[in-house]
Amino acid sequence: MDLCDLTAVKSRLEIPIDVEKYDSPLSDLIRVASSEIESFLERNLTVGTYTEYFDVIDKRDIYLLKAYPVSSITSIKVSTTWEWDSTTAMASTGYKVKSSGELYVNPVYLLSGPSALQVVYVGGLATNMQTLVANHRSLSDACVRHVCFLYNTGGKNAGATNVTSHSGNVSYSQSAQFSGDVMAILNRYKRRRFI
Repeated sequence: MDLCDLTAVKSRLEIPIDVEKYDSPLSDLIRVASSEIESFLERNLTVGTYTEYFDVIDKRDIYLLKAYPVSSITSIKVSTTWEWDSTTAMASTGYKVKSSGELYVNPVYLLSGPSALQVVYVGGLATNMQTLVANHRSLSDACVRHVCFLYNTGGKNAGATNVTSHSGNVSYSQSAQFSGDVMAILNRYKRRRFI
């Protein structure tokens, strides 16, 4: 899903709406920026049905889902053979989920093993870009700012650096890929990795 629209980007760049020669490259940059942001956030923003698998280690009971807020749980299954079609779904009394994507599973129902927990659920931040803009304007604005940055720098990543010394040029990439103002917004939406 695109996280911002062409009109907002053109407005910020002070390009008249009726000038269409920039529409195609700006639309491409919107797709690139949206993808980079969603990747950085480590979460699925589009509302949909998702299936995730988790390693069960020492009966850990807390798991963080990638698409939140979570609307509903379709099924939770535990299997060390990964034969999910023949595995019975866990009763809803065996787990609790918060809209923030935190899934608490009663350890009594867990079996240790790689990818031993399957969770099928409906979650995500918005169904489309219009809903995202209406309900999460700051995230959409971060995308507009990042698109403008990419446009003004010729599509170069904010973290790319070129250093020149008497020995020659060296290019390297730093971990920061967004400007400070964009990063401040994105950190509020970034998926938590630990509880």
